[in-house]
Amino acid sequence: MLVSKNPPSVRQASSASQAKLNPWVFAVLTDTQLTPNAVSVALYFRDTTDMQAGFTSPSFRSIAQTTGLSRGSAERAVRMLASTGHVQMIAGGGGFNNANIYKLAGGRI
Repeated sequence: MLVSKNPPSVRQASSASQAKLNPWVFAVLTDTQLTPNAVSVALYFRDTTDMQAGFTSPSFRSIAQTTGLSRGSAERAVRMLASTGHVQMIAGGGGFNNANIYKLAGGRI
C-alpha cells in the first residue's frame, strides 16, 4: 500500500506516463481538526481535470453522493472504490487510519 499525505495533482494523475497504469487516482485523507472521523476525498481522473471531485464531509454524506450511493458511510464508499482494482493510493491518519481503510477495503489495496 502506497501511503502519502499529499495526493498527486490532477496534472500528475493525468500525465501520459500515469494514464496507462492508473485510470484514476483515489485518495482518502483524514481531517482530525473537524472530527476524528471526518474524511476528505479527492478523485483524479485521467481524461480531464474537469472530472475532479473533492470535498470534506464529517457526516460522509458527500462521499455517498459522489460515489453514487444514495445513502451510505465512508466504509461503504471505500469498499466500493477499492473493489474496482483502480485504487492507487489511500492515505489516512487519526481515527480513520491506514490499517482501518485497508481492512475495510478487504486488503485489495
